[in-house]
Amino acid sequence: MEDTLSCVAAACRYYCPEIRFAIDIGGQSIASLLVGELGEVHNFMRNDKCASGSGRFLEVMSRKLKLELDGIDAALAGSRKTVDLSNQCGVFAESEVITHLNNGERPIDILAGVCASVAKMVSAQGRRFGINGPYTLTGGVARVQTIVAGIRERLAGNYHAFPLDPQLAAALGAALLSEAGSDGSV
Repeated sequence: MEDTLSCVAAACRYYCPEIRFAIDIGGQSIASLLVGELGEVHNFMRNDKCASGSGRFLEVMSRKLKLELDGIDAALAGSRKTVDLSNQCGVFAESEVITHLNNGERPIDILAGVCASVAKMVSAQGRRFGINGPYTLTGGVARVQTIVAGIRERLAGNYHAFPLDPQLAAALGAALLSEAGSDGSV
């Protein structure tokens, strides 16, 4: 069985052959990876702080705000401002969200801040990893266009949208690898 990053790399190579960098924003972690010409992982970096910036972080914060995670982009259209979050740790950020609610901030404006915080965390990792060429975003969080736009604003390089549902990238890569020849090329 292939690991998730190998599967993401294989999907990137097959569906986006010009891509050399990918950031997979999954449910529990953020992983930046350098994709080789044959779809192999040359190097990678995972987030070093719990699940902050991941799908789980976004899920916990939206639940605390009593907002649905599905349709987040449409909901954020009603935001009038972005309430800043200063903490990246999920536990401290949750406490900060409660404080903002108690201070009368609108939940949708706080959620805009949560999305900005996720974009900031993801792009910071991308910069630490050295992403400087064509890249894509995969994983469930890459479905949230508000977050994708925030990452694109903060990250150098040429963004290419994953052409299918980015949440399925690892599964698509696993299918490609299972069909690959003995040399492992996709």
